[in-house]
Amino acid sequence: MIKWMFRILKWVLYRKNDPVHRFRKGMEFFTGFLGLPKNTTTTTIDIEGTEAEWIIPHGCENSQRVMYFLHGGAYGMGSIKSHRPIVARIARRCGVKALHINYRLAPEHIFPAAVEDSEKCYKWLLKQGTKPEDIIICGDSAGGGLTMATLLKLRDDNVPLPLCGIGLSPWLDLGTTGASYNDRAKLDPYIDKEAVMDWAQRYLGATPFDHPLASPAYADPHGLPPLLLQVGTHELLHDDAITFAENAAKAGVDVELEIWEDMFHVWHAFAGFMPEADMALDNIAKFIHNLPAPVKVETKQAAA
Repeated sequence: MIKWMFRILKWVLYRKNDPVHRFRKGMEFFTGFLGLPKNTTTTTIDIEGTEAEWIIPHGCENSQRVMYFLHGGAYGMGSIKSHRPIVARIARRCGVKALHINYRLAPEHIFPAAVEDSEKCYKWLLKQGTKPEDIIICGDSAGGGLTMATLLKLRDDNVPLPLCGIGLSPWLDLGTTGASYNDRAKLDPYIDKEAVMDWAQRYLGATPFDHPLASPAYADPHGLPPLLLQVGTHELLHDDAITFAENAAKAGVDVELEIWEDMFHVWHAFAGFMPEADMALDNIAKFIHNLPAPVKVETKQAAA
């Protein structure tokens, strides 16, 4: 039913040449129907010029762990408003606080603006006293790609890495070179290759699509923390997740890849309405719970 709804909405509403602001308003309008879980507190803050929001489910006020969430929207749409419902549901399921940000969007701000904003806000979390081993970076779609790009940038800049990274239907190849962009075109209910290429160009500007921080599918992922990738078989982006997971495994990264039969792009948003979405969120919580506790090194003063 949800797939058919998406197909109808796409046929009725999608206009290739519509201005970007119309797509942005549309995303916020439709995600608003998902609503915010009860007993959830939200607080808007400013992080060195970037608008952000704390989401704290009841009972998680004293949680040491923070889910740092990066929203999707093809790098040109999405906001803390559009993704508030999904972030709150994931945070509640995992028993953590969540921080998500309004990174700068294309085409007004092209690559690497989003990566710069993401790294800045991560460093801000560290400045507040949050330990890196207590941070979980997570994102959906473009936010999933930005999650991996942020991890790569932190690694290259010798910034302490977080506990793990999680990508939900991650967009990792802005060149749309995977076979699934053609093979699964009739299966994906609301994304098409032409639209993906349009949004990629808005974000890339003159940057080559295979730049590793724009398309992490082309990156060397060695040294990254444990990763979880979830993708559906009815997604154009299906092969993005597989390629990155294979590269990560070859580089010695602890990576889990979940391929969900018949699932569409970011089905996680329908948690509370669709059993498969609830199950995917349960798996995220289990993944985090099962990670080995970070080794604490204590320095003892030598006896005189």
